[in-house]
Amino acid sequence: MKTTSLVLALLLPCALGGGCTLVVMNRAECDTQHPLCPVGYRCQEGDCVLIEPDADADTDADTDTDTDTDADVDITCPQDDMVRIPDTLVCIDRYEASQGPGGEAVSAAGVIPWVEVTWDGADYACAMAGKRLCDADEWIRACEGPAENTYPYGNAFNPQACNGCGYWENCLELHTIATGSVETCEGGVAGLFDMSGNVAEWTAGCDYFCDVMGGSSWGFERSITCRSRQELSPEHDQWRTDIGFRCCLSL
Repeated sequence: MKTTSLVLALLLPCALGGGCTLVVMNRAECDTQHPLCPVGYRCQEGDCVLIEPDADADTDADTDTDTDTDADVDITCPQDDMVRIPDTLVCIDRYEASQGPGGEAVSAAGVIPWVEVTWDGADYACAMAGKRLCDADEWIRACEGPAENTYPYGNAFNPQACNGCGYWENCLELHTIATGSVETCEGGVAGLFDMSGNVAEWTAGCDYFCDVMGGSSWGFERSITCRSRQELSPEHDQWRTDIGFRCCLSL
């Protein structure tokens, strides 16, 4: 009895996950009927031997983990007005936000986007809709798509593909148009519109700078790419006629 108590006292730190160098026990204290071995060890011919991990099991586990966020996994967004960002568990609004009757952000086609909204106002409007502002990396990944395109529609600039400077004869005037009305301005995933031009978009995080992505109808070729960003000072009462937003949702 005393011997057994001593053995258990020695093994307790091992069983609790603490540091332990005791890996071998006497035959009399370890047998297949009474395997007094710590967690992670097994009784083999009277000795406590470390259990080696199953390489095949590890491979299977890694595969399962990878497919959790794989673009081919059938994980759909809970709302039809959103699409899933590739290789993530995040959904993004299909359209630039318009203002709902209760002040919440709405993702809908054929509506003039909500502009003249502060970062705080955009953040609150997304929260009212049960969503949040997208962070800049999420926004970029959605715009580029799996192919990591320069523009949502591809790598070659097409001035007529989206509502930017070049879509209109007069680039000096602001031409904000209804969401989704330029059918060629779709991507980087199917059903996602106006990630280039129309209105620039607030993104999450507004401490040192507020990141505004995508450019507006004033934007030239280099300022309406998927990685085009403006860094505005974090004055939370500022707004512009060419800046709107869209929302994201974590699954």
